[in-house]
Amino acid sequence: MGARGVIGTAVVVVVLAGGAFVADGIVRERTEARLAEDLQEQIPGLDAPPDVTIRGFPFLTQVAGGELDRVDIAADEAVLEGLALQDVVVRLTGVSTD
Repeated sequence: MGARGVIGTAVVVVVLAGGAFVADGIVRERTEARLAEDLQEQIPGLDAPPDVTIRGFPFLTQVAGGELDRVDIAADEAVLEGLALQDVVVRLTGVSTD
């Protein structure tokens, strides 16, 4: 393989890696938004969707493995069973994707 072949192969690898990185970020963002919407619907005391952040990289391999390393959830306020809560922060580890 000549120099052109090596350069061509390197370019293809870089483009594929960049595409995978971008796709991973897009899927992560959409999943975070969907989780925030679902949480707002399921927890009656949330007036606004909470901030959801899925930690760990890459996201897609975590999903394929069936477990997310860490999920952080934050809400300015919530009411649970009549108890008003402010500045709610929840950190979940080892979250199953089932």
